[in-house]
This record gives sequence, C-alpha cells and structure tokens, in this order.
Amino acid sequence: MRSNKQSLWPMLLAGIVFLLVGIGLVASEADYIFTGEATNINQALNDQNLEEYHGKYISVNVDAVIDNYAEMTHSTYGIKTGSDQYYLIWLDDGSMISVSIPEKKTSGINRVMDETWEYLSGNASDFTNVPIHIEGELREIGGDLKQYYQECLDYYEITQDEYDIYYYNIDCTSSRGLLIGEMLFFFAVGIGLIALYLNSKAKAKKAQQQAEENSYEYYAGAQQQYHQAQNRGLILSLIARDLCSSRTDLARTSGLSKMSVTNIVGELIESGFVKEIGVMEAGTAGRNPIRLDIAESAPKMIGVVLRRNRCVGVRCDLKMNVLAQKEHYWHGHNNAEILMESICDLIDGLLDESVIGISVGVVGQPDSRKGMILHPANFYGITNVPVKDLLEERYHLPVFVDNQDSAAATGEIYYGAGKKYQNFTFIGIGSGIGSGVVRDGRVEHNTKGIGTEIGHMSIDYRGKRCNCGNRGCLEMYCGGKAIEERALELTGESASFAEICAQSDEPIYHKILEEMIDHLEIGLVNVINISNPEAIVIGFDGVPFPAELLVELEERINRTKFIGDYYHCPVLTPGYRIAAETIGCAALVAERLFLGELGF
Repeated sequence: MRSNKQSLWPMLLAGIVFLLVGIGLVASEADYIFTGEATNINQALNDQNLEEYHGKYISVNVDAVIDNYAEMTHSTYGIKTGSDQYYLIWLDDGSMISVSIPEKKTSGINRVMDETWEYLSGNASDFTNVPIHIEGELREIGGDLKQYYQECLDYYEITQDEYDIYYYNIDCTSSRGLLIGEMLFFFAVGIGLIALYLNSKAKAKKAQQQAEENSYEYYAGAQQQYHQAQNRGLILSLIARDLCSSRTDLARTSGLSKMSVTNIVGELIESGFVKEIGVMEAGTAGRNPIRLDIAESAPKMIGVVLRRNRCVGVRCDLKMNVLAQKEHYWHGHNNAEILMESICDLIDGLLDESVIGISVGVVGQPDSRKGMILHPANFYGITNVPVKDLLEERYHLPVFVDNQDSAAATGEIYYGAGKKYQNFTFIGIGSGIGSGVVRDGRVEHNTKGIGTEIGHMSIDYRGKRCNCGNRGCLEMYCGGKAIEERALELTGESASFAEICAQSDEPIYHKILEEMIDHLEIGLVNVINISNPEAIVIGFDGVPFPAELLVELEERINRTKFIGDYYHCPVLTPGYRIAAETIGCAALVAERLFLGELGF
C-alpha cells in the first residue's frame, strides 16, 4: 500500500503545476490587455492612465491609421497573423496591435493590408502578387504612405466613412482568445490530475480498509464486541423480566461464567442500568447473595399504538411499568398530516432525557424494515407514510415501527404469557383479526419487513367478500365488527363485542359466540397444521372472551389438529390483558436493548 501512495505523488505535483500555470496566465492576461481610448495610435500606445479606460476600445478612423502607420510599423518585427476580421502586429516594446475590420469590407481591406505589409516588412523586392498600377509606388522607398493608402482604398472602392478601425494592446505572445484557451487547458489538466490523485487515493484507502475488515483480527474484534453487547443485553433482560435476581441465578440461567456475570453486572451498575437492593436469604451455608433490580436511572422507552379512532402513547421502564400515558381521538377525521401531528403530540408529552427509543404499532401491515405505513384498510385512506424517517428526523432517537399485533406478540415474548415459549401465535381480535407469529423467540417478518395476516386466511372460498378483495376471510366471521353485525341481525339491538361477551349466558349471545368458535377453530387448526406453535394467545378485544368458551376452543383445536395428541397446544390470554398492545409497543424498544443492538 505504501508504494501505491508514493506513486501518486507525481500526479498530484503535476496537477498543482498545471493549476499554477493557469493562475499565472490569468494574472498575465490582466496585465497585457490594454484598456484605453484614443483618436490615434501613438496616443493609445503612450497613454499611461490605463485604469481610466478599463474595458474600453481605442477607436481610430482611417485617416488616423494612415497618418500613424509609418511611425508605428517601422519598428515592427516578426510575421503578421490574420483571420477574417483581425490583424495582429507586434511592436518592439512587447505590445501587440490588433486591427479589426468590419465584415463587409474584409475582403478589400485584407488585400490592402497584405500588400502594405510586404512593403513594410522589407520584402518589397518581390512584387509578384502586387497590382501593376501601384508597383511603382511600392518600389519608391519612403514614399507618401498616406497617398499610397488612399490610392489602394480608391482602387478597391472602399469609402473611409463606412467603417472605423479598432485597436487594442494585448498579450505579446497570443491573442486574448488563445490566452483564455491556454488558461482553460492548464486549469482543466491540473484539476483533472488532482481529481485523479484524490480518487486513486480514496480507492487505495478503501482497499486497505476492506483488507483490514476482511482480516481475522478485525472480524474477531467485531464478533467479540457483538457477543459482549449480547451478553450484557441478556443479563439486563433476565433482571428486567424478574427471571433472575442475583449474580448466582444469572450465571446459572445464562450459561455465562460467574466471572463474566460479575463483570457485566458491574458495568450495568456503573452505567446506572442496574442497582443492588439488599441481601437475599440463601438458606444455605456461605455468603448470602445480593439482590439485583432495574435502577430508576435505567433507560425508558415510548410506545405509541394507532387504532382506527384514536392513538395511545405510554412511557415505560424496563420492567414495563407504565410511567405516563396519553391518548388522542380523531373523531372521524384524519389524514397523514393529522396522523403525524397526533403521534408527535403524544411523544412530546411523554418524552424526557431518559428515553432511548420510540416504537409505533400501526393498523394493517407496515414495512417494518423501512418503518412505513403502507395501505391499511379502513384507515382514512392513509397510505405510504414514512413514520420512522419522520420521527427520527424530529427526535433524533431510534424509531421502530411494526403491526400492533406483532408488537403485542413481542411484549408477550418478554413479559407476558409467551415468556416460557419460543414458538407461539398471537391472535388479536379487534374490528378484524390480526396476528403475530413468534418463531425461535422472534416475531416473524419476511425480507421486506412484512409480518403475518392470519385474519385474511380464507376459510370459505364461496364466503363473504372481504375488503381485501378475497372471499371468506377469517375476520369476516370472527372479527369484532362481524360479531356485532351478527348480534344486530339476530336481536335488532346494537351491542359491542365486550357487551356480547359479558352477556354470554344469554342464549342469543351464546349462540353468536359458539358460531364464532366454529369459524375460529377452522382458522386456528390451519395455523397449527402449518407452523405447529407451542401455544395460541388471544388478545385485544378477545381478552373478555368467556373462559369456558376458550377452554372449549382449546379442546376442539387440539382434537382436530393434524398432529393429534402428540403435544397439547394451550389457548391463553395475554399477560398484560387489554394493555398488551401498548406494552408490546414499548417492548419493541426493550427488545433491541436486550438483543445488544441498542444502548450498549
């Protein structure tokens, strides 16, 4: 790598040299471009007060040209260069005269200037290309140039009053256009070489960094840091979830050595995450263990749940104690702007310096990877809202977005009914049916960040048309809205799902709930046959579902499932009951902390 860096230095030096040359040309152009105005050439060349005439031309008529041409040209040297409209004449003092001819007279005056130059430059002995009628004039050295010029003008029928001739003093080595071209060339080459140098250097640095990252030492170091963060998160999780309360318990449960546990606990105490709260009675010989708990200064998290008529926000500690709560109702009017204002209003009222992250549980299926609400049904037509990006830009905190059922399932993994299961399915009964499938201790999402939607599993291909476009979706028969509509149909009276559950001893309501179990059994047996969960957790509005009917549902799905009685799949209610979704949202942040991805 060192030799590569050394080989780049000549490129950088060459680029700098080219830039300096370009800068020098800019400076030289400022010195060589003559700015002044005069009625004859001598006055123009001898004028010392150049600043007064900056940016102006020197205008000289034909008579002035003829009067002064002899004096001006007797000291010229070199070769005249010309184009269609310009003649350049170098003088002994280093200046150069440019003569500009109007385009319509170019042809005639060019011939006059050409012929005169042959004479003035000392080449008058060759008259091959000179018109015969003025040959005698040319042979007479020192003749009357004014008369000669006049004869030339008369011969070519050029009238003096039809044009002026303009002079200005420029660089003695090139015209202004050529000078600018040279300047731009040197600038371009210089900048190009420097850019090439910087690009090559950046590539070399990137290659070196890539080599270092691919090295065993880098990989081993990164892996070590990752495992250390995981271990700290594991110990913190066991304490926060009340699974362990001493260093001895932590070592036994985590599988880490006592020394590692002691070091991690020390770090957590020093960081203000954990505290010692007294000595435990061991009941055996030896030192009594010290009880550990989450400290008051430990990080807090904010969870926001979006429902179809309101949003709810909570600030929780690591034990999922609700420290503060706010609600906001939409009263039938909402759009993306109002939605974000409502969310921010809740967060503003809950935020303090102890908060390390924010999570949002949304209706419908979001892209949890990008943190974007996609197109939830019956949600005011709100689509494609980048919640994560908007909140992170405003609060400069990590933001996590997921479906409210998946969030509730996350809460159950760490704090609720799912603590002793690695694989279970959460079923959220609301106006529809939502779900969160837990596999190996994590809620399942595909590579696009999309979770599961058991509520839109069809149980009757000829059934009712769902707003998703499918027929016979499970939520069309088991969702809270479907049950309420069924009760209205049979009784002629409106009743909420909770009221129907509370009056399940009424024959008509019992019949409605039995029908619900019939349909729910089909959907849950499909779920069990596909993913074989260890348990089913029914939450949200399903919490007040009559206990005897849940027992009946459990018996029926275990009798019907394909695997038979090989294992029993219990039907449970959430550990946090109706607060499962709000606690679950806060748990989305705690999960990242426990996995070592946040806060360490």
